[in-house]
Amino acid sequence: MCLFALLPLDDAPFPSTRLLLLHCSRLEHYSLCLCHFLPHHPPISSPYGTSLTVTNSILSGNRAAYGGAIYTQTATVSNSTLSNNSATVIGGGIYAFFIAHVSNSTLSGHSAGVYGGGIFASTATVSDSTLNANRAGETGGGIHATTLTLSNSALSSNSATTYGGGIYSTFATVSDSTFSGNSANYGGGIKINSISIAQATISNSTFSGNTAGTSGGAISNPGGTMTLTDNKFGTAVPSGTANIAPTGPNVDNLSRSTGSGNDPASCNANSGSC
Repeated sequence: MCLFALLPLDDAPFPSTRLLLLHCSRLEHYSLCLCHFLPHHPPISSPYGTSLTVTNSILSGNRAAYGGAIYTQTATVSNSTLSNNSATVIGGGIYAFFIAHVSNSTLSGHSAGVYGGGIFASTATVSDSTLNANRAGETGGGIHATTLTLSNSALSSNSATTYGGGIYSTFATVSDSTFSGNSANYGGGIKINSISIAQATISNSTFSGNTAGTSGGAISNPGGTMTLTDNKFGTAVPSGTANIAPTGPNVDNLSRSTGSGNDPASCNANSGSC
């Protein structure tokens, strides 16, 4: 049994509320399923010390400063659709202070004023999901996560003004995923943090039509180490277009990378860009 309260949102352009958990018989976790939150209805907020599970639900058109649809410590979202939610600061769709698990879900049309248009989390695991047309004012149009594991997912038409149109991360493992039409100034598809301890492993993924205003149309990795294996870039992709940036049309700073089985083969090099 849980007790909720409706709190007014002062920053909303219309009378609006946020759903806040006050008490639950299980203090560490609560779940919502088969829910449908629409504009003028509350996004979901849980206080510190709780986690949130959202299943088979729709959250659309909500707004907050942090976490347009979901604001919590640990979020697990599955078989759900989140669309057109916004945050004036961080986490247009999801703000998870610690961990976000997202599977078999769609996040589209979100916006964040600073970080994480679709998802913001310290650690994020995203699988079998779609992130489309999310945007961030600074970094991580689709996802902003210090540690990220992404698999079997599609990121398209996401954008960030500065870093990482699709993804911004420090420690990233990406597999069996597609990146198309994402854009940022650095790293249209993926931007890896500039610090020297940053690490990325990217495999069996496809990059096409991603753009960067300065460097790394598909991937920008200025400071860390990266392993690229069996990825497809640019015009070699059927019906795809090149990933474009003034410095390196696909991947920059290959001197920090090791690669094999990539197409074009120049992305296997350990120098220059491809």
